[in-house]
Amino acid sequence: MTSSRSSLISLPPLPCSSVIAPSTCQRPALALRSTDKKHDPMGFRAFQFCSPRSLFKSSYPGIHGCAALEAASALREFEFYEGDEAERALERALGRFFVLYALCRVEYEGRAKSELDWGLRILISKPDGTLLIHERDKHKPRNWQPPGCRLYLLRKGRWPILMSVRRRPYEVVKVILEKVLALLVVNHIAREELALEKTEADLVSRVVEEPELVEEGLEVLDVEHPTPLGTIDLLARDRGGRLVVCEFKRSVAGLDAVSQLRRYVEQMAEVHGRDKVRGLLIAPAITSTAMRYLAKLGLEYKRLTF
Repeated sequence: MTSSRSSLISLPPLPCSSVIAPSTCQRPALALRSTDKKHDPMGFRAFQFCSPRSLFKSSYPGIHGCAALEAASALREFEFYEGDEAERALERALGRFFVLYALCRVEYEGRAKSELDWGLRILISKPDGTLLIHERDKHKPRNWQPPGCRLYLLRKGRWPILMSVRRRPYEVVKVILEKVLALLVVNHIAREELALEKTEADLVSRVVEEPELVEEGLEVLDVEHPTPLGTIDLLARDRGGRLVVCEFKRSVAGLDAVSQLRRYVEQMAEVHGRDKVRGLLIAPAITSTAMRYLAKLGLEYKRLTF
């Protein structure tokens, strides 16, 4: 006769903080009711569960484990709930930044239809309406809703349902929550804009606004000027009436930049004559090898920083 234990999914205990006695964080197997009779004929699944409190690491010097969690919570930086308490607190979390760990099923309806069967998942909800549903692997969520959506909690059926609604185009994501294991509500979180590195386009814009940064009397004729060989970053005319082909680099210019400038100058010289065209490499710095090659070709360099 087959033991009933053969139908259980047994997961190894999660690691616990060394400053917490095992008896305070180890939990017995947690039985979760399931309606998936085909894959779970016994009607339940068992998981070894260790309190998520033991998994938090402190950012406060000298405070560790549960003590750190309580200290941060006391400052109202975040709120943490487990089990039934987490499910009850879920409604108060709507409209705030929260992370939910739950056994759930996910249904999507909109431009198409899809469904994710019962499984343990992480849900992240943000105040701007963003909803992300993650599983174990890969960086992309299995399902998601963009900013501008509204999140509702429905308690009419057998299980509570988180429903995210997008109006235009109309899309709905329903998360049926069979068992809520943990809820983290974050009250204070960064809102910094991503600081992007400066680009060649930023240097070009500076010269367009202030051509005298390159030389007096320079007149900008075109930006991203098309040629059969590619696009010239900036085409200008100097005070002597000669065309100036400007090639920009955002960091150290090397031999490749010189070769590219040479090709553009030769292309323009075929039309206007070599004595009517100058080539100018503009960058914050240049290698010594590139500088020698530039001089050999009769081209010029202008140092310009952001």
